Amino acid sequence: MAGRPAARTATGAAANVYARHRATGYGAIVGVLTAAVAMGVGQLVSGLTVRQGAPWAVVGEAAINLAPPPVKNFAISAFGSNDKNVLVTGILILLAIFAAFVGVAALRRLSYGFLGLAAFAAVGVAAAVSLPKANFGWAAPTVIGALAAAVALSRLTRLALEATEVAPLPYSAPPTLSNPPALSAPPTLSAPPTPSATPSPPIPSGSTATPASTTPSAR
Repeated sequence: MAGRPAARTATGAAANVYARHRATGYGAIVGVLTAAVAMGVGQLVSGLTVRQGAPWAVVGEAAINLAPPPVKNFAISAFGSNDKNVLVTGILILLAIFAAFVGVAALRRLSYGFLGLAAFAAVGVAAAVSLPKANFGWAAPTVIGALAAAVALSRLTRLALEATEVAPLPYSAPPTLSNPPALSAPPTLSAPPTPSATPSPPIPSGSTATPASTTPSAR
């Protein structure tokens, strides 16, 4: 009986660890999917408005403009004409890692995910307006993509939370002892029989003597 609560506690701890790892994986997936929505919608809006305003494009151009000359020279000498492709690939990898952390944080509290999404949008808008000959219209793809990503993040987070819910382990109360049989009252001892009066000795026939009185005579 003493081993059952310990076994149940160990099983519950293992289930909690598994649920925590599962929630982390789901959160990372939610974050990457949310980033994909932001990038996809931003790319679509930029194709309809300003082609140079795609989120990945403006961030890449801003990174190239802000990079010091030694870094630019190293990239050109190491990658040649593919330096921009390598830069965009690096930006997308960093974005995916950042988005995974944002998704994990969103599963803990949705407001954390919105804060991470706002930081992503702020970087995109700052990069867009910092480019030469750019105007605020260049930031429209990033802003609209971030709004679409916020809707996606909210719904994906809800689905992930529903998928990671762990049903509590069934708990059965320890068996209770049945009521012991009522003890019968001990038998009462009957009162001992009272001794009968001592019979007087028989008087011989023909004798007129009367039994002596037990009362003393007065002198």
